[in-house]
Amino acid sequence: MQPVKGSYFLTWILISVFSTCVISFIPSDNYLVDCGSSGNTTVGARLFVGDANLLSKTLSTPAHIMASTNSNLVISSEYSTLYQTARIFTSLSYYSFQIKQQGRHFIRLHFYPFVYQIYDLANAKFNVSTQDIALLTDFQLKNNSSPILKEYLVNITKDKLIIFFRPFSDLAFVNAIEVVSAPDTLIIDLATAINPVGQYTGLSTQALETVYRVNMGMPKVTPDNDTLWRTWVPDTSFIQNKTFVRWKSTWDQLNYMPGLVTEETAPPIVYNTATELALLNETTTGARFNITWQFDLQEGYTYMLRFHFCDVVSNSANQLVFDVYVGPWAVLTDFDIYGSLATPYFEDFILSAKDTTSKLSISIGPSKTVSVQPDGILNGLEIFKFNNISSHNDAGSRVSLVIVLGIVVVAIISFVIIVLVGKRQLEKKRHLKMCRRSTIKNTVPYQNGDLSYRFMLSELQEATHNFDENWVIGVGGFGSSPPLLKGRMSKSCWNLS
Repeated sequence: MQPVKGSYFLTWILISVFSTCVISFIPSDNYLVDCGSSGNTTVGARLFVGDANLLSKTLSTPAHIMASTNSNLVISSEYSTLYQTARIFTSLSYYSFQIKQQGRHFIRLHFYPFVYQIYDLANAKFNVSTQDIALLTDFQLKNNSSPILKEYLVNITKDKLIIFFRPFSDLAFVNAIEVVSAPDTLIIDLATAINPVGQYTGLSTQALETVYRVNMGMPKVTPDNDTLWRTWVPDTSFIQNKTFVRWKSTWDQLNYMPGLVTEETAPPIVYNTATELALLNETTTGARFNITWQFDLQEGYTYMLRFHFCDVVSNSANQLVFDVYVGPWAVLTDFDIYGSLATPYFEDFILSAKDTTSKLSISIGPSKTVSVQPDGILNGLEIFKFNNISSHNDAGSRVSLVIVLGIVVVAIISFVIIVLVGKRQLEKKRHLKMCRRSTIKNTVPYQNGDLSYRFMLSELQEATHNFDENWVIGVGGFGSSPPLLKGRMSKSCWNLS
């Protein structure tokens, strides 16, 4: 298969037009928010809604601070118009999004620091989390004058997504937010563990943070040229030695195999372009070289690596056989891309936290065992970091914590009331029992059906304070009858008159 002759840039334009025209995936949820803006903003083919129009149902914040800056001060990019405004938070705040269909979603957070009145956004330090996971911890953009896009691919299992912002330095901010559905098949459940070699399961529910998304073959792919609005950067800044490299592009029709790869896996331009081993490998010196890319990683985390392959350089099938390396490990040996030409294909690998270093090298090189012309290609590479940090210790958990504490307090109060009431009832029962015993002891057994009680003189004296005149309430009804006195027996068992 021969690459198209002519200008490389013409090829790029044609592929871009083709990619733009292919829009097959329609997301169930598609929230695009221009934070700190009172109007709507068009970015490419998409419309971002100003969050000032969503306050009552989407944004909850104690202080509504909408910041803006001069467009001339914003670095040029596809999102430049979004970086002219920002929403500032001085205490715990959150955005709430109703989820129409649970499953995989992209969460994209846009940040660009600028100075607004007394607020220097470069001094902000804050956490960002959902109800379940921490997205950013101790995040700050000091000494960073470039826009930053943080992208996450999470599995949402609730009918509502809440994104919390918790300032640590009296200040937090965000320029724009995207919450967009992704195909559930985008991340399959199985992958290959690198060390030791084996099968890894559980990817379908794993929260992932996009660290790198690279298009080998040079051109940058902007969101409007990707059906899932992703950005793919060129690989030129990651290649260690360009002497062994040549870039290829083609306009040939791609053969998408059902159930294997779709245009949502990666846009056609990623599979139509490739970085290939240079002709130096074809010399008669016998020397063989690898192409190596190097990436900075954060140690202590597990990473998922997705390699995109498509043979757009061979004249016939089974001519392209090569090896693929991750660090010191050969993850694919004598690799023949699906045994077919122009057929998009990908492989997922898991690099465990114990094997992660600050520098990751990815290499392709000629097969050491198969007698074919030394060659090898790579079309695209995605690197995702496992997000294993829950938000239980972050801002998001505070709302749940308040609810839990409220329930606990109510339960404790209820328990105390029940104990006190029960104790009082028990004392009454004991008291009545004592009274009955006293009555039985001091009452003459009934005769001839006489059920009246007989009290001892000492008990009557005690009840009437020794027949105190102040306790007189009347006289008897028979003339010279003695006065009537009120009295109260000990322990309040009886009221007498």
